[in-house]
Amino acid sequence: MIKTLIFDMGNVIVDFRPQKIYEEATGSVEDGQILFELFMNSGIWHELDRGVPLNQVIAWTQQKAPQYLHEAIEYVVHHWHEDLILNEAMSNYLLELIPHYNTYLLSNVSSQFHDFRHRFEILDSFDGLYISADRKLLKPDQAIYLDFLEQYQLDPTECYFIDDKEENILGASEVGIQGHVYDGDLDKLKKAIVELSQ
Repeated sequence: MIKTLIFDMGNVIVDFRPQKIYEEATGSVEDGQILFELFMNSGIWHELDRGVPLNQVIAWTQQKAPQYLHEAIEYVVHHWHEDLILNEAMSNYLLELIPHYNTYLLSNVSSQFHDFRHRFEILDSFDGLYISADRKLLKPDQAIYLDFLEQYQLDPTECYFIDDKEENILGASEVGIQGHVYDGDLDKLKKAIVELSQ
């Protein structure tokens, strides 16, 4: 029986579209795309989520970028989270679920989470907030799921994980956690959760 729901944050509880902040920082679509490639396709962004200090991530990225983008890189690293927007429909649904399930956050996110989490009051109702940067671990590695389960003393067979990335759901399944790939279709998620109790 499922007793615990585990939620990812980005593009589940909040909307995160990194292309927007890259274009804001550079002032152009073309340079924004260069930053996108630098951060997202090189794996550097994952180092933020792993808990590497901001200044170190900035330095690594600037080494790979032309000089004229250095200021934009610093801006992105310090301000990316300002463009996060609460998914109101998901937040309302969480309010329905919280009385009936234990609820946890399991997110790949930088230590900056602790500076901006107050903007999303729904998180105050969760039983636990597990942040990758705090533990120096990343989804979809098995180690993060095992550490999460140990930290909160949870039985994986009683957990259900909602994440927008299939590889993260697959990673969770390797330690016995069922899951749902959230593609923005809230009705489909609601149906999946109803079926858990049948």
